[in-house]
Amino acid sequence: MRTRIGLALVLAALVALALPGFASAKGPASRIVIVGPGLDGELELVDDSVLLGALSMAALEDFMRPAEPPAHPTPGFELTRYFETNTGQYVPFDQVVYHPAPDGEPGLVHYLGIVNGSSEYDGRWFHIQPSGERMLRDVLSAHGANFEVLAFTVRPYLALLSAGGALRVIDPATLDTAAAWQIGASQPSLVRATAAPRGDALFLDALDEAGAFSTLRLDLADARACPVKMPGEVVTAAPDGENLIVASWQARPGEAPSGQIEVRPADTLDLGQAIPVSTATAAVQHFPSPEGRYVATLRHDAGETWLGLFDTYLGEYVTDRRLGAMPDGAVYRAAWDTTRGAVYVVDGQHVYRFSLSDLAFNPWRGFELKDEEDRPLGKPGVALEVAGARDGFVYLYRPGEAGGILRVSAVLGRLDERLWTELAPMYALLHGHTLYALAADPDTGESTLWALDLETGAAEQRAQAWKGEERFSLVWLDPAALPGGEQAIVTASCD
Repeated sequence: MRTRIGLALVLAALVALALPGFASAKGPASRIVIVGPGLDGELELVDDSVLLGALSMAALEDFMRPAEPPAHPTPGFELTRYFETNTGQYVPFDQVVYHPAPDGEPGLVHYLGIVNGSSEYDGRWFHIQPSGERMLRDVLSAHGANFEVLAFTVRPYLALLSAGGALRVIDPATLDTAAAWQIGASQPSLVRATAAPRGDALFLDALDEAGAFSTLRLDLADARACPVKMPGEVVTAAPDGENLIVASWQARPGEAPSGQIEVRPADTLDLGQAIPVSTATAAVQHFPSPEGRYVATLRHDAGETWLGLFDTYLGEYVTDRRLGAMPDGAVYRAAWDTTRGAVYVVDGQHVYRFSLSDLAFNPWRGFELKDEEDRPLGKPGVALEVAGARDGFVYLYRPGEAGGILRVSAVLGRLDERLWTELAPMYALLHGHTLYALAADPDTGESTLWALDLETGAAEQRAQAWKGEERFSLVWLDPAALPGGEQAIVTASCD
């Protein structure tokens, strides 16, 4: 035990020496702040040397026992650990996420990394020390932590959406159809799907023949698809097992839409909390992180663009940073890179990296997108859609155009590789190490769902798309809520 802690504290000491004002980098953290499902904002731990020692670096996580990243991590509790300076100020040192396991099994620790620094442990998963886990669970339980969310058995699925009101749920591992519905007799055009927090329902954004927007709630088990009164669109399900994050379109007379974020319980949809983005915003875009912890908000006003970061655990915006002036013809998209703790913003001509550790753009002006010949990769007014981001790369494509997927380095903005250039993706999405793409055959016009493996480079044509399928969403559903038996199309209505 002394060897394990000693090695980690040598690293802590080296990093701390580079930070002015530290009284000592040895010993336990002086302060720990925890956020997570069920906690009322931030839980601050100070003045308890035994508890702080048990939750400190290398005392909570066992660096000698690395673990494989779980395929479907449970909701986590994020710990930010601080040291105290000679001036009495607390400075953050590192961050980890504790992921409890269901049924009382030992959990895991995801070491996010050193704040404003780096280490060999960054981004890796480790087993947890039993004594530290016991003390951590005790303090979390005493402050209202919601461990019931661990009991929800949810798995990732692809929800394929049709312009004719058809909805298919597909297993991303096999691309086999797990369930299918026909929504209503009016056959609305489905444009987006968001899973309820417990994975037993889907909220569907739809357009009718006149182009009017509405939201339907599809209960998976009984196939009831009913309109719900919603002031805007569902952005994501919060990882607390209870709430939805909704982007409101309501506005006061004479003002542009506010784009405010609203927190609403998924069962009642009553307003729980409203957080304004801006009362004078001309346009707002929301991009949730994959696990629903954050929502990145781009707001465009008076020729400038700002990035806000909404924390669903705290129920507040933790930052609002100016991105800069809007280039002519800019078409903005954003992608989360959870492996690097960053959000990438693409305006069609540049890529900007926003770091979650220091809540700042790095570098501030971003990088121009360039191809192999050092020519501009994008141009004003032409959308470069973002399939996703991973390991410092952003995956871009031009909808409906041959050329496949463009892998671009977020640092320097250089095109790294052209992937699957024979494909003309209409829509693409990255999940884990796999890119899923709907691509049309230029001769027949028929679409196919492809699974594209980033690690092996393999491209597998696994499923024929149905008529009218143009988009899909990654949703986390309870397999037990899906219809069993033969996979026939189920008629879903509000009758």
